[in-house]
Amino acid sequence: MASSKEYHPVIDSVLEAFKVLLKQPGSTEAINNTLAGIGQAAAVDRVYIFQVTQDDTETDYASQRFEWTSTRTGPQIDNPDLQGIPMVASGYGRWMRELRAYRPVVGTVSSLPDEEHHLLTAQSILSLLVLPICAEGELWGFIGFDDCSREREWTPAEVDLLITTAVAIGNSLASPGDSSVERAAEIYLDLVSRLLEFQTLLFTETSRAHLLVRTQTRLRTLAQSYRYFAACPASESVSLSTYLTELRELFQSIQAVEFEMDPISLPMQRAMDVAVIVSEALAVIGDVDQSEFNDARLIVSLRRLDDRVEITLTARTADGVPIGNGLTPDPMALALFHGLQERFDAKISTTGFDGLLFRLSFRQV
Repeated sequence: MASSKEYHPVIDSVLEAFKVLLKQPGSTEAINNTLAGIGQAAAVDRVYIFQVTQDDTETDYASQRFEWTSTRTGPQIDNPDLQGIPMVASGYGRWMRELRAYRPVVGTVSSLPDEEHHLLTAQSILSLLVLPICAEGELWGFIGFDDCSREREWTPAEVDLLITTAVAIGNSLASPGDSSVERAAEIYLDLVSRLLEFQTLLFTETSRAHLLVRTQTRLRTLAQSYRYFAACPASESVSLSTYLTELRELFQSIQAVEFEMDPISLPMQRAMDVAVIVSEALAVIGDVDQSEFNDARLIVSLRRLDDRVEITLTARTADGVPIGNGLTPDPMALALFHGLQERFDAKISTTGFDGLLFRLSFRQV
């Protein structure tokens, strides 16, 4: 997994794609430009979008609708074999199961099941990444990234960043206001995009890499949250303990952390806000070279206090001795924290005592 000190050049392309698609929803030109920008940034040979439809017997058929190719490979958009593909009968039933479960299809072609090879090898594909596109709360189709030059290993960070492209395209194809999952993702993508623009004005060019690292963390929080929410049965509330446990791998890539959580459920957008704040607070600690936290037990606690929920971040040694002297948010974190305070009457304290680095309380409803 990519560490929090690394960033990928696809970040800028993802956010640019979101802004373009937001201004021109459903536009063929906007989608084609998005595929070109993402394809070049991700250093792949081909990016394409297939739409999945069903007949009266609920048989899945996939047809290519959009494509971008590099100069290293030939286009397939006019290939009749890629129109009306009966997915199960053609050996791609596994793809449909994975995509409907909001999981990626990823790997080298040589490592895929034999029945999936014929259409892929005919296009000279050596490695691929295929991600679901959802619109109006349902699977609309998928976006694929082909590498025809090498057997490429896709990192979790790359997968997460490219998922946000699929989210943006799905939002562009959806009817306005149809799915709470897409609405929550759009709200957060818009926030990340505006924060990057705002912070670029505040930071010098030498801080650009640092800024992109934090932006990557935010986008990965969105991507993993989107996958979790989309795969869950529709409901008005989200179990925080289950949700944050699903994000544990992401948090661990920022800082080693433990959870202590009361059973608390929140609306989807508010639960996502909590995850964003936790990852941002951990990123602040990770950004600062504080040797005292190298072997610390960082504990994120969630507690219900009457009609409010309290989140605390504490640090202790292995022997339980409190360490640390509070959290010092930088302008990036302050912008997120301020937005949170306005949205749901949150109270934030960053003054440390007895190992307490950060405290946030907010109304549960």
